[in-house]
Amino acid sequence: MLYLNKRGQAKFLVTIMIVIIGFIVVFAVVRMFASKAEGTQLEMQCRASVLARAKSLVNVDVGVVEVNVHVAPLLCFTQEKTIKGNEEEVMEQLAELMLRCKWMFADGRYNNVLGGESGDQCFPCYTVKIDSDVDIAAWEFKEFLRTKKKKGKLLWNLLQEPVGMRVLVPKEIKGKHIYQVMYSDFSKGRWYVPVLEGEDTGPNGIYLVDPNDPPETWYRNYQKIFWGEGAYEPCKIWS
Repeated sequence: MLYLNKRGQAKFLVTIMIVIIGFIVVFAVVRMFASKAEGTQLEMQCRASVLARAKSLVNVDVGVVEVNVHVAPLLCFTQEKTIKGNEEEVMEQLAELMLRCKWMFADGRYNNVLGGESGDQCFPCYTVKIDSDVDIAAWEFKEFLRTKKKKGKLLWNLLQEPVGMRVLVPKEIKGKHIYQVMYSDFSKGRWYVPVLEGEDTGPNGIYLVDPNDPPETWYRNYQKIFWGEGAYEPCKIWS
């Protein structure tokens, strides 16, 4: 931790502002070139940037306030996918996209990757069009995750390793419809006043959502396949 007197605090804040302005310019240029990546390359690029962002997060104490500064850009972009098949095939593809989204965000190991305001920040990994006539209840998808295996491991266990993830899905998954696979990242915010040990951490999650449904309705109207402890705060969609 770094502690500064009042004069040092002022100089530090000015320096931070200059760094942030410079970073915004560099970030815009880097994202412009990074956005040209596709498919697996785009997913690997996202994961690499998430790891760099998590490892390079700077925490500085300015009086009683802790300032969080991300010095690495997030190079993740929403991909569009079209899936089709019978109900089991559709569930298998949805589960795979949820696992890929989790992998892109370092398997949920880190909080405060997206940054922004305090609370849950959400990033849409995929926009998915289901191009077949299916009607899947949330309990069916839950049962599928808990009984089907990939490379000898239950899909559910893969979603919950190495750390537990909140999982939220619509009560009904319909064919000929568009959904989004969201990564939910817990953030303590850019400016943070520490009070209790451990309160700056929280569960991350993988959500399957209808983009037409506002985040404040998800917890009330969706099926919580796994939630754990803690209240729900409507996701702020990262952009």
